[in-house]
Amino acid sequence: MRVSPDWQLFEWINGLTGNNDTVDNIIKFIANDYFITVTIVLILLGVWFGARSIEQRKRNQWGVVWAAVGVGFTSLFIHILNRVLDIDLWFRPYDDGAGHAVNRIFGYAPSDPSFPANSAAVAFAFATGVFMANRKAGVVMYCIGALWGFSRVFSGIHYPLDIIGGAAIAIIITYVMKKALPLLEPLPTLFLAIPKKLHLSDIPVDTTINWRPVLFTKWWQKS
Repeated sequence: MRVSPDWQLFEWINGLTGNNDTVDNIIKFIANDYFITVTIVLILLGVWFGARSIEQRKRNQWGVVWAAVGVGFTSLFIHILNRVLDIDLWFRPYDDGAGHAVNRIFGYAPSDPSFPANSAAVAFAFATGVFMANRKAGVVMYCIGALWGFSRVFSGIHYPLDIIGGAAIAIIITYVMKKALPLLEPLPTLFLAIPKKLHLSDIPVDTTINWRPVLFTKWWQKS
């Protein structure tokens, strides 16, 4: 039976398991559903509140909005593929049904469709939204998303094509939604006004940026 390049790459990456217990444990920790997710949320908080100029802070906050919208519509699109259409093509086989060896070092067997990878889709949707506002932070998030994808293949959860497919879908949808948001005005601006009412997105009146959330301080308004 002819083995596809996707399977070959999977077997090579997944075959790296078992050589070092410390490396395996680190990759397992990265591959779980929580570590990278929490890391991404912390970066988003840093992007939202941190900036070197007023204009950059405004753009950063829009970047977080673009990321959130991208994640929402990407998740909806994948849900339609995997649940509504219920196409067997997306259910990729594992273990004996895969026709090749799988070294699964993760704590549970996947129950969701393998393609596209939800984890990669979420990570790359967040990264794309942020990248369009802040390239440095976006590149960091892209690297984190790639690391998460590699760890999922290493752990035997996904095939490489699953990760690539999830990432591609997320990048395209997030970019399209960013371009489409101006057509929905004033809804996006009203959405951004909600945290402003809570003093979570205030912009200082001078050129000094306060990194800390203004929910706790408004020092720039003091005489």
